[in-house]
Amino acid sequence: MKIVITDIQKDHDTISVLYTSEYGSGRAIWMSIEPDIRKEYFVEIDIPEIVQWGLEITLSEQKLYSLKTTGDVTWINGLLESVEEDGVITMRLGQSILLVESTGEPLSCGKFVELKANKMLLFDSNI
Repeated sequence: MKIVITDIQKDHDTISVLYTSEYGSGRAIWMSIEPDIRKEYFVEIDIPEIVQWGLEITLSEQKLYSLKTTGDVTWINGLLESVEEDGVITMRLGQSILLVESTGEPLSCGKFVELKANKMLLFDSNI
């Protein structure tokens, strides 16, 4: 996914970034070398937690791709493409794909879902 870094916040060894994208803006933990402000990056998104159906991932009322951060929570709205037997879901966010571990009874594929992430990691894909 293409983002532009708008601000950097450092806390010991952790770099948090504020970013904008065509799907919205938010805050995430940056997992690569320190980025430059106002520079465009292509990133991979990782959600390092197991989300539970009906709690952190639910059917979305909106049929669109979006990202937003409220407080310490990032809300991701995307299309559910697949659910594997081990609970790993494939979620589309525009041209990007997210793989997220889940538990519980999933929705059927082809529907827009909203995912609540308490932590989102960004990796520079060096494109």
